[in-house]
Amino acid sequence: MTKETSRPAVRITNQFRKRDAMVYDLCCEDVRLTIEVTGRQNEDGLGEWMVEAHARQAAEKPAIHEPGVTRSDALRAVARTWAAKQGAYGFPAVDWEAISAAMLWPRCSGLALAPRSSSPAAKISGSCGRPASARGS
Repeated sequence: MTKETSRPAVRITNQFRKRDAMVYDLCCEDVRLTIEVTGRQNEDGLGEWMVEAHARQAAEKPAIHEPGVTRSDALRAVARTWAAKQGAYGFPAVDWEAISAAMLWPRCSGLALAPRSSSPAAKISGSCGRPASARGS
């Protein structure tokens, strides 16, 4: 008897740092999506996070970027704006609930972004932002 393994509808295929951002490449069934998450100054009160998304196979590669108080809020704002395009202008229909589930922030690979601050130590923290004492040895 063979076990059938189903692939998740959305999965992260690559993730890497790009200057002050964390970039995630996702496979969403037939759509390849890139999501970039950065900390930002919150001088305008819109939030400390910025999420930008674009479909890589779209010829024009239009992007949507939205701020949020949290990374999740910014991702939800991108999802709302993307869905409002209704497949037009190079924004294919994607399952934003599945994307959000794949992007659960606690499941990071050792790097977490902190909002931009004047302190250089606040830029990056390891092991999902937990202090070294909470990670164990």
